[in-house]
This record gives sequence, C-alpha cells and structure tokens, in this order.
Amino acid sequence: MDLKILPVWQRLIIGVLGFMVVMVITASLAGSAPDIGIFLIITSLFIYPIVFYRIAFKKDTKIMIRCPNCKYEGVGEFKTKGSFGVEVILWLLLIIPGIIYSVWRLSNKRWICPQCNFDYIVKVGPMIT
Repeated sequence: MDLKILPVWQRLIIGVLGFMVVMVITASLAGSAPDIGIFLIITSLFIYPIVFYRIAFKKDTKIMIRCPNCKYEGVGEFKTKGSFGVEVILWLLLIIPGIIYSVWRLSNKRWICPQCNFDYIVKVGPMIT
C-alpha cells in the first residue's frame, strides 16, 4: 500500500499508531534486558520518525536532464552517496558516528545520469511530480 496517496491526517494516524506499537515492543524487550531495552527505546525514538517520514511524506520528483558524458536526455535519477545499511548499523552501534555519516549522506545527494551514473549532468527541464 502506498501511503502517499492517503490524506495527511490518515498518514499521521498510521504514523502515531505505528510509533506506539514500536514503543510497546521495545518496552517489552526492556523488561527482559534493561540495558538493551533502554538502548532500543532511545534508538527507535530517532529512527522510526525518519523512516516513516521517508515512506509517507517524501515526494517523488523527477527532473529532465542531459548527460554530457553519454548524451542521454530524459528523466534523471536522484542518488545519495553511501549506504543506508551502513547508516543504520552506525546508528545502532554509536550515536556520534551515525550522526556524522547521516549528515555526510544528506549533504551528498545529487542528480545523476541513469545510464552511466555520471554526476555532473545538465538540468534542462522542469520538475515533474
């Protein structure tokens, strides 16, 4: 199910209910292992809202590009350098490396050519939503 087609109020209700479920699950884990449970609660306080926002609210925009490398003209691809899996692992291990890696990834987003992955494309058309 694509959450982006639902009205905003329904997406917010789903987000709040999902957050409650995540908190109940992590709190139940906290009872069996207090040290790990507290860590899971703190981690899920940060990770769940970010993941839910990306799924439910981030708009899929496209832009027309021209690649000087392979002469491709068409819809460009928006890429983020790095790996989401590495980002999650760093967040789970230590907060500071996770923050640094996340900031680096967010600052390195750019449009690329979908055929040759060339970074320095020319934007030629308007955004298409």
